Amino acid sequence: MKWWKSSAVAVAVLELAVGAGAARAEEKGTVSGAWVVTTADGAVREARVQALGSGVGGGGVMLGDGTEIGAGKVVRLERGGGGEFNLSGLVLSLRDGQRLPGDPAAAGPEELGWISIKAGAMRVPLKAVARVERFGAGVPAVNVAGDAAGDVAVESGQTEDVVVLLNGDRVRGVVSEVTAEGVVVLAAGGGEAQTVGWAAIRVLSLADLGGNPGPVGETTRVELVGGTVLRATGFEIKGREVSFHVELGERRVAMAEGDVVAIEWAGGAVWPLTMLQPTAVEHVPFLSAARGPRFDASAGGGPLKAGDRVVRRGIGMTARTRVSYAVPDGFTRLRVGLAMDGSAERGSAVFRVVSGETVLFEETDVAARGRETAAVSVDLKGAKTVTLEVDFGASAGVQARVNLVDPMFLRQ
Repeated sequence: MKWWKSSAVAVAVLELAVGAGAARAEEKGTVSGAWVVTTADGAVREARVQALGSGVGGGGVMLGDGTEIGAGKVVRLERGGGGEFNLSGLVLSLRDGQRLPGDPAAAGPEELGWISIKAGAMRVPLKAVARVERFGAGVPAVNVAGDAAGDVAVESGQTEDVVVLLNGDRVRGVVSEVTAEGVVVLAAGGGEAQTVGWAAIRVLSLADLGGNPGPVGETTRVELVGGTVLRATGFEIKGREVSFHVELGERRVAMAEGDVVAIEWAGGAVWPLTMLQPTAVEHVPFLSAARGPRFDASAGGGPLKAGDRVVRRGIGMTARTRVSYAVPDGFTRLRVGLAMDGSAERGSAVFRVVSGETVLFEETDVAARGRETAAVSVDLKGAKTVTLEVDFGASAGVQARVNLVDPMFLRQ
């Protein structure tokens, strides 16, 4: 199968749409005592959680009615009303998907010091850092479509560091030092070092130096009120308090149950794709309006939905877009909810799952499935990498927007 090639556009697409849930925040929602529980078989239920982790035989989850769900069979616990929030301040994003609103701090060579709002002080190897980004009033908005001046690409394989200033200027080269005051950039090919203060920085995007080893073993992450996402272990619930061990900073933290938005597991029976970093992203727009993939947001810009239910994880894709992933060892199938975006009333699109030149699955008219989300299950046939494609359908580029809801690799 042949595909399109456009390096100029491909560079623009990985300013990811994590901004929809990624920064220091003012809460607007309320949180009930119930959790929404998603299990590996795709079932979703609402229940109270009585015990978690070491408090349950086998380290799983015990619901309020005494039902136990074994470890590896729970995909996600999420609060029934996580709240909306406004974006402001600096946000550190790591290549393994962790996200930490906070402030820079002093650190050693080849490290970034960071004071997380939720997890405290820590030191992070620079090779693990994808970017530091500023959100808030007066800050140019994150443009996930990639069609405005001043956007910066954050893409796999980026070979130089880039600092985008609030005025739109860029400083390129090698970041040699990061301090609480700013960053020092050595110009490519030599020249004098330039110091840029944090107050002037819109985005600091670091070159990909192999800081994300890919899917290895089991992992758990927790999302907290305000947009913090952490890898964590040792979850426990006691009364209305949740505690866990934070991998970064190597400390145990405890907080009110209402401060936890979601807990997600990968590596047991399932591996959600949104807990993996794409190995490649390509987007070629219809005419000139680029709309790169939106992660954990709909293709049309609103919340992702399965029918009338808002869901937390998925990918909104507008034709033509390709997103590729490495398949974790031992995982043999892909399950994904598939539907046209709710704003695409007149649209149509083609969806494919491809490995190399082999088409593993093709839906030639996603619109024919109706507007409700329909799950499809794809045999990966031993593939080590897969690519999810949304291509033009009968409507050409008109509203060719598809939402992939809760895409997961399955272990069989």
